[in-house]
Amino acid sequence: MIHPGELLAIVGPTGHGKSMLVQLLTRFYDADADAVFLDGQDIRSFAERSLRSYIGVVLQDNGKGEPHWSSRIGWKRSGRRTG
Repeated sequence: MIHPGELLAIVGPTGHGKSMLVQLLTRFYDADADAVFLDGQDIRSFAERSLRSYIGVVLQDNGKGEPHWSSRIGWKRSGRRTG
């Protein structure tokens, strides 16, 4: 359970479902079986745009001189690069 004000980091080796989990949470795909719940409600009851406005994604470093991931966290909140 993630409590209000807490953050969740999804990390792990390649091929272990991180991207699929994010796609389910953001409703780019809906679950074929069972459901994903947020605050006890099936996320299919939320408008996709509304749901996605509360989720920030920080992609891994691509090795091309991009700023460290920690400096990119502010991009979502401010709408601009911070590093």
